[in-house]
Amino acid sequence: MIARSTFGLAQTQLLASAILIGFTTTLSCEEVAERLQLLWLMRLEVAGQVRDVILLGQARREPAGMVLSQLLELAEQYTEDTQ
Repeated sequence: MIARSTFGLAQTQLLASAILIGFTTTLSCEEVAERLQLLWLMRLEVAGQVRDVILLGQARREPAGMVLSQLLELAEQYTEDTQ
């Protein structure tokens, strides 16, 4: 819920404007807003995957350490994809 409520699509235009005021970039306001929206959607995807791992672990009555291990593996996959 925290990941979903921190930032939404409605704020992208405001954040894009603030970014353009505070930083020098060749991107237009629309391009910055598009990139922010992509980050928002990616965060929702990651939050959903984390929730699914936790719920599945609870349904299977897996030890908390095993669920944590699965979450760490998920984090490693995202880290590898971004490097």
